[in-house]
Amino acid sequence: MSRVEQRLSALGLVLPQPFKPPPGVVLPFQVVQLFGNRALISGHGPNAGSYH
Repeated sequence: MSRVEQRLSALGLVLPQPFKPPPGVVLPFQVVQLFGNRALISGHGPNAGSYH
């Protein structure tokens, strides 16, 4: 277990499962783009009833 995973567990936090598009759906963009030691992530709207 990584240090981050240990800390999340100690705080009682659980991350949602990664987004998976339905079978046959191809996204016209990359969700995460890596540039050197940086990761650029695309934003998204609310999911699983989280509206705040």
